[in-house]
Amino acid sequence: LDIVSVERLRIELDKLVIAPDPTPGLDLARRTGLLTHVLPELAALSSADWDRCTARLVRVAPSLLPRLATLVLAIDDALRAPRLDALRHPRRVTHAAVELARGVERFVASPPRTDAELRRAVVAAGGGWAEVLELARSIEPGLGVDLVVRRSAELDADLGALGTDAELPIDGRDVIEILGVDTGPLVGDALDVVRAARLDHGPLDATTARRLLTEWWSSRPVR
Repeated sequence: LDIVSVERLRIELDKLVIAPDPTPGLDLARRTGLLTHVLPELAALSSADWDRCTARLVRVAPSLLPRLATLVLAIDDALRAPRLDALRHPRRVTHAAVELARGVERFVASPPRTDAELRRAVVAAGGGWAEVLELARSIEPGLGVDLVVRRSAELDADLGALGTDAELPIDGRDVIEILGVDTGPLVGDALDVVRAARLDHGPLDATTARRLLTEWWSSRPVR
C-alpha cells in the first residue's frame, strides 16, 4: 500500500461506499487491513459498532455525500474533516459531509419538538435541513422524522427566511434610532435580541420588534 497514491485509495473507498450494498467490500477492506490505512478509527470499531455502521449505510441512498456522512458518524467529530482531507476529497465534499453528519447527530440526539426548536435546528443546519431530515429518516427510521418533515412543510415560507436578516422587521439604522445609540457593538447585540425572538416566536412585525428592543434596553444593567 505504500506505493499506492492517496488519490487511488480515496477513489477505491468511494467506490465501495456508493455500492448498492457496501457491506461486503467494506468488510473485506477491514479484514485485509486496508481500512486501517484510510480510516483507522473505523477499522478499530468493535464488531457490534461496525455492524451498526454498515447496517446504517445500507439504508442510505447510494450517493457519495450521504454515505460519507453516515460513515463518519462512527468517528469523533474532531477527526472527521482531517480524515477526509487526508484522503484528498475535494474541500467542498469534506465540508458538506461533515456538516451533514453534525446535523444528523444533533437531530438524533435531540429531535425538535416545538416550532422554536425546529427553527433553531434549521438555522444550525446551514441550508442543509432537507438533507439532514432525509438522512436521519434513513438511519433512524423509528425516530419520528416524518412528523418533523410535515411541520417543516407547514412552516416552509417561515423557515426559508431563517438564517438571514432579510426578513427582520428592523435593521441597524432602526436600532440606532429606537435606542438613541451610536454605531457599535450594541447595535449587533440589539439585532441578536430580535433574531432570537424571531426563532422563538416566528415572524415579527416592526411594532413588536420595537417593543422587544425597548424592553431589552430598559432591563439592561446601567453601565
